[in-house]
Amino acid sequence: MEKGGRKAGFTLMYPSDDKLRSDLALVVADQARALGIEITTKGSTWDGIYIDGKANAVTWGGGRHHAHQLYSMYSSKVIDTGYNNMPQYSNPAVDRHLDRALSATTQAEANKHWKQAQWDGETGFAGEHGDAPIIWLVRIDHLYLVRDGLHLGDQLIQGHGHEWALFNTLAQWRWEK
Repeated sequence: MEKGGRKAGFTLMYPSDDKLRSDLALVVADQARALGIEITTKGSTWDGIYIDGKANAVTWGGGRHHAHQLYSMYSSKVIDTGYNNMPQYSNPAVDRHLDRALSATTQAEANKHWKQAQWDGETGFAGEHGDAPIIWLVRIDHLYLVRDGLHLGDQLIQGHGHEWALFNTLAQWRWEK
């Protein structure tokens, strides 16, 4: 695949000690090749990804159960602060919506701006016509604990963050006979 004489291709990084993400990178590269896109996979340490991941795609994990993750992923104000906004994404309209969401005085007002940061009818990081600096490839069901007779309540989709969402239903846990 070419555009303007330039072939479609990029490097996709993954942490070399993570088999799941390395396998994901290889499968994505293989499937993209069928579309004429040449993806070079590259294993690295997290320190290497912190440096090189700003100019390359990364098999990243996300999916926390709070909207603030949108800020850490898409606000230009957090570029070069830890692993935040790795693609170095910058959109002034998105920044305004994210800032308004953070300073909102009600949850309804905050939710309105979180949604508008995604797509406000003209711009955003998501939607059919959005910027798409991050592309979600898969959602993995996390499994933390299994034991016959232990009912863990009505589990929601588990976020990828380190919040231990499993315990959100602790009040519903019970032993069944």
